[in-house]
Amino acid sequence: MTADELRLVLETELAWRQEELAFFKNQLNEIVEEDKDKYRKSLVLILYSHMEGYIKICLQTYIQYINSQGLKRKEVDTGLMVASMHKEFIATVYKGNIIKNLIMDCQSYTKYRPNETTGGIFVSWRRKEELPTGA
Repeated sequence: MTADELRLVLETELAWRQEELAFFKNQLNEIVEEDKDKYRKSLVLILYSHMEGYIKICLQTYIQYINSQGLKRKEVDTGLMVASMHKEFIATVYKGNIIKNLIMDCQSYTKYRPNETTGGIFVSWRRKEELPTGA
């Protein structure tokens, strides 16, 4: 697949989706006033569906393009290289029940709490704090 073929696929995919969304938007003029809110809500679902589908097609087509170039992992962006190694990571993680052991260790020794320094956006692992018994 060439860069021009990639661009053609992406532009074609986008064009038909834009045409369909324009069609639905134009239909709004034909709907009686009391039903327009219902129609607008359904348009949000259609828009979401089109965006999700377009992004999926774009990513799949881009992967095909990258694969057709015959590049080695070390020749691509680090993020793409890591994403291409998903199967290897999963195989390594599940080998020897590492995940099960890690979860058990975390449950025994740590507590999942928001990191106060980041306002709860990021999280950190901390040791459980035992409350004193008695008064």
